[in-house]
Amino acid sequence: MDAPKAGGDIFPPGFPDSDTSCSYLLVVGANKLVELEVITLVAENNLDFLEIDEGPVGTNLLANLTGSILSSTKFTTVKSNVMRVNWKPSGTGSGRGFRVRIYIIN
Repeated sequence: MDAPKAGGDIFPPGFPDSDTSCSYLLVVGANKLVELEVITLVAENNLDFLEIDEGPVGTNLLANLTGSILSSTKFTTVKSNVMRVNWKPSGTGSGRGFRVRIYIIN
């Protein structure tokens, strides 16, 4: 997948009926932080997960979201200029997926 651009929206493959796992590695310039705004999440509770990690290998879990989020929620790295976003659907149901937007924090 192409690298997402700051201020751009990210969707999983097949959105809004996404049953395909995917990962996005969000990297910004050195000495910057990554902020991720979850605009929408529609996931089967405790079966579909949107995992947000600080760093390239997911050693610092920022959030493990499931269920529905219909109002904007933001997550920001604390030390790293890298964030990993993992979509882990169960493969059943319809109308599932997410829409997020990334920002660079100075």
